[in-house]
Amino acid sequence: MAKGAIPISADLFKAPLKANPNIESNFVNPPTLGPAVAAVGTVMASIAFLFVAARLRTNLCAPGKVGWDDLFSPCAFMLTVGYMSLAISPAILTLYLMVFSVKKWI
Repeated sequence: MAKGAIPISADLFKAPLKANPNIESNFVNPPTLGPAVAAVGTVMASIAFLFVAARLRTNLCAPGKVGWDDLFSPCAFMLTVGYMSLAISPAILTLYLMVFSVKKWI
Protein backbone atom coordinates (compact mmCIF):
# COMPACT_ATOMS: atom_id res chain seq x y z
CA MET A 1 0.00 0.00 0.00
CA ALA A 2 1.32 3.44 -0.90
CA LYS A 3 2.14 5.94 1.80
CA GLY A 4 -0.92 8.00 2.72
CA ALA A 5 -3.33 5.72 0.83
CA ILE A 6 -6.72 4.98 2.34
CA PRO A 7 -7.14 1.33 3.32
CA ILE A 8 -9.87 -0.58 1.49
CA SER A 9 -11.67 -1.43 4.71
CA ALA A 10 -11.93 2.21 5.80
CA ASP A 11 -15.41 3.68 6.12
CA LEU A 12 -15.13 6.98 4.25
CA PHE A 13 -18.20 8.38 6.00
CA LYS A 14 -16.42 8.16 9.35
CA ALA A 15 -12.99 9.34 8.20
CA PRO A 16 -12.22 12.93 9.25
CA LEU A 17 -11.35 15.41 6.55
CA LYS A 18 -7.94 17.02 6.60
CA ALA A 19 -6.60 20.08 4.86
CA ASN A 20 -4.65 19.39 1.69
CA PRO A 21 -0.97 19.66 2.62
CA ASN A 22 0.09 20.47 -0.95
CA ILE A 23 -2.20 23.46 -1.57
CA GLU A 24 -2.78 26.55 0.51
CA SER A 25 -6.49 27.38 0.81
CA ASN A 26 -7.68 30.65 -0.69
CA PHE A 27 -11.07 31.65 0.69
CA VAL A 28 -10.61 35.41 0.13
CA ASN A 29 -10.30 35.48 -3.67
CA PRO A 30 -10.74 31.92 -4.96
CA PRO A 31 -10.34 31.06 -8.65
CA THR A 32 -13.64 30.88 -10.48
CA LEU A 33 -15.00 29.55 -13.75
CA GLY A 34 -17.85 32.04 -13.68
CA PRO A 35 -16.83 34.08 -16.74
CA ALA A 36 -16.30 30.90 -18.76
CA VAL A 37 -19.74 29.59 -17.73
CA ALA A 38 -21.31 32.91 -18.74
CA ALA A 39 -19.56 32.89 -22.13
CA VAL A 40 -20.43 29.29 -22.96
CA GLY A 41 -24.04 29.76 -21.81
CA THR A 42 -24.46 32.88 -23.94
CA VAL A 43 -23.00 31.23 -27.04
CA MET A 44 -25.14 28.11 -26.59
CA ALA A 45 -28.29 30.20 -26.06
CA SER A 46 -27.54 32.11 -29.27
CA ILE A 47 -27.12 28.88 -31.21
CA ALA A 48 -30.31 27.47 -29.69
CA PHE A 49 -32.18 30.63 -30.69
CA LEU A 50 -31.03 30.21 -34.29
CA PHE A 51 -32.19 26.59 -34.37
CA VAL A 52 -35.58 27.37 -32.80
CA ALA A 53 -36.10 30.27 -35.19
CA ALA A 54 -35.15 28.13 -38.21
CA ARG A 55 -37.45 25.34 -37.04
CA LEU A 56 -40.40 27.67 -36.56
CA ARG A 57 -39.81 29.38 -39.90
CA THR A 58 -39.67 26.14 -41.86
CA ASN A 59 -42.67 24.57 -40.11
CA LEU A 60 -44.84 27.69 -40.17
CA CYS A 61 -44.19 28.29 -43.88
CA ALA A 62 -45.17 24.73 -44.79
CA PRO A 63 -48.97 24.39 -44.86
CA GLY A 64 -50.43 21.96 -42.34
CA LYS A 65 -47.09 21.15 -40.73
CA VAL A 66 -47.47 22.97 -37.40
CA GLY A 67 -47.74 20.67 -34.40
CA TRP A 68 -47.57 20.76 -30.63
CA ASP A 69 -43.79 20.51 -30.72
CA ASP A 70 -43.65 23.78 -32.65
CA LEU A 71 -45.65 25.47 -29.94
CA PHE A 72 -43.60 24.04 -27.07
CA SER A 73 -40.13 24.65 -28.55
CA PRO A 74 -40.24 28.45 -27.91
CA CYS A 75 -41.54 27.75 -24.38
CA ALA A 76 -38.70 25.33 -23.75
CA PHE A 77 -36.23 27.84 -25.16
CA MET A 78 -37.51 30.59 -22.86
CA LEU A 79 -37.30 28.30 -19.82
CA THR A 80 -33.74 27.36 -20.80
CA VAL A 81 -32.74 31.00 -21.16
CA GLY A 82 -34.29 31.78 -17.77
CA TYR A 83 -32.44 28.91 -16.13
CA MET A 84 -29.17 29.94 -17.78
CA SER A 85 -29.71 33.52 -16.62
CA LEU A 86 -30.13 32.34 -13.04
CA ALA A 87 -27.07 30.12 -13.38
CA ILE A 88 -24.76 32.84 -14.69
CA SER A 89 -26.02 35.75 -12.59
CA PRO A 90 -23.64 34.93 -9.68
CA ALA A 91 -20.82 34.66 -12.22
CA ILE A 92 -21.61 38.10 -13.64
CA LEU A 93 -21.84 39.58 -10.14
CA THR A 94 -18.50 37.98 -9.21
CA LEU A 95 -16.89 39.33 -12.38
CA TYR A 96 -18.28 42.79 -11.62
CA LEU A 97 -16.93 42.65 -8.09
CA MET A 98 -13.52 41.51 -9.32
CA VAL A 99 -13.28 44.22 -11.98
CA PHE A 100 -14.57 47.16 -9.98
CA SER A 101 -13.50 45.77 -6.56
CA VAL A 102 -16.71 46.73 -4.81
CA LYS A 103 -16.23 45.32 -1.33
CA LYS A 104 -19.34 46.65 0.41
CA TRP A 105 -21.60 43.88 -1.03
CA ILE A 106 -19.50 41.01 0.24
